[in-house]
Amino acid sequence: MGIMGMLPQVLAAGRPTILFAAPYSGHEWTGFGNLCHQKQGAMLECLLTDDYGELAEAVRPFRAIHHLREAKIVNVTTRDFSGYAKACKAKFGTDIVKVGKERVIALYEAVPQAEAEAETRRWVAGARKIVEPNREEIFKSCKLALAMHRLLDEEEATMITVDCYGTMWRQLPAYPCIGFARLNNLGLGGMCESDLQSSMTQILFQALAGKPGFVNDPTMDCSDNAIILAHCMGTPKMDGLCGKASPYHLRTIMER
Repeated sequence: MGIMGMLPQVLAAGRPTILFAAPYSGHEWTGFGNLCHQKQGAMLECLLTDDYGELAEAVRPFRAIHHLREAKIVNVTTRDFSGYAKACKAKFGTDIVKVGKERVIALYEAVPQAEAEAETRRWVAGARKIVEPNREEIFKSCKLALAMHRLLDEEEATMITVDCYGTMWRQLPAYPCIGFARLNNLGLGGMCESDLQSSMTQILFQALAGKPGFVNDPTMDCSDNAIILAHCMGTPKMDGLCGKASPYHLRTIMER
């Protein structure tokens, strides 16, 4: 008793479908490949394996769909992005809201000094090297990082992006870089420069791979046969929540 008779009806629903066929479970699998190349099988994926772990990987796209629907991005800016926000809501179900500097600064000022000091000690102790910034600069960045996390809690959001090179330039007490890295370490999301496209991309691939992404301006150094990923955003825990954190240096943004 097989499934070939009912499979066309399943595919007619037009929904992404995963078909699992373990070895020695019949011979219908010989027709699955041909079906995938037909119009009705465009959204069909076949798994011919005895590794049930591959099933967990196969459902990641479904998880990503729900992840996008449940995500909410806070954009700290004065720019208008209503058109893009409406398009994302219609296509993916993702909410994107605007927050002004006044609210961020109020949250920053409300962070207890003791909490900000403890956060500063953690980042300083974990750094392999501190290059340019003095302790006061690191303290302000860590205090802003805690304020950003509180903002996400208040908004019940999962990601924040700041127009740090635009309308928020010199408007906040510090650069939000440590805050972004901290949120990414925690499995949430932080993205620089009000980059909504990259924010959506990170939400998608974080659900698919379980790991954060990074944004950079690449520059070449042919004398050293190197590609340098200059500034923007990353995180020490590039292997995800359960992965080992990479060593890091604390540096200034070195621009503007």
